[in-house]
Amino acid sequence: MSPLMDASLMVRCTSDGDLAEDAVFDLEITNWPGTPLKGLALLVICPSAFSGNTPTLDIVISESSTTNPSSTTQKIATHKQISAAMTPAEFIIPFTNTKEYVSVFFDTGALCSGSTAPSFGTVIAAIVENVGRPWAR
Repeated sequence: MSPLMDASLMVRCTSDGDLAEDAVFDLEITNWPGTPLKGLALLVICPSAFSGNTPTLDIVISESSTTNPSSTTQKIATHKQISAAMTPAEFIIPFTNTKEYVSVFFDTGALCSGSTAPSFGTVIAAIVENVGRPWAR
């Protein structure tokens, strides 16, 4: 069972379509002046629609105190090399933050070889409470 998702904390929705190129999503979480007691996590739901020459998805979560976190970030969590063999699946990436802006970078070019551009289907992602589910880096 997935953790509850809040529409205001969605990083990627189904309406965003297929994840076919690198993407950065910035989110303000000023209602929380840091990580709540239970912790935060990025819930990533990947379909089994990976295509391209051995596509692998890397996810990097960063924090910042500016309104444009993509420009001045400090890395706080990563999940590397999500591959087609691992999907469909849900991934929980726990993180702690001390600043009010979070940036999530989806690196679609990781380990992709050949000329066929990678596509990862409709990847959904949201910031949720860390519910203590198993995860690995």
